[in-house]
Amino acid sequence: MSDGPSVFGVEISDGAMEDLRTIQEYIAAELQSPASAWRTVTGILDAADRLSAMPFRNRAIAKTSRGHAVRSARYGKYRLLYLVEEEKSHRICSAVRRFGC
Repeated sequence: MSDGPSVFGVEISDGAMEDLRTIQEYIAAELQSPASAWRTVTGILDAADRLSAMPFRNRAIAKTSRGHAVRSARYGKYRLLYLVEEEKSHRICSAVRRFGC
């Protein structure tokens, strides 16, 4: 029996960080809204951080070749794809993709 709720660590993958940079650059430059770019990226990172408390609340949408469930969370028009790796000190790895408009 555990002594309380588990808290998972959230690790943002290099690929997800590159996705975030691309999102930020697109919104800031193409849409000419640096403030909106900042809010969007900050919101996505906050959504990823909130996964630490309840990572299993989102449904599994696929499995990796190693048998890990790929889960999906949303922030606005963006999807966070992540794995919960319990055997690695409760780590969550994330990636970010944009939904179609």
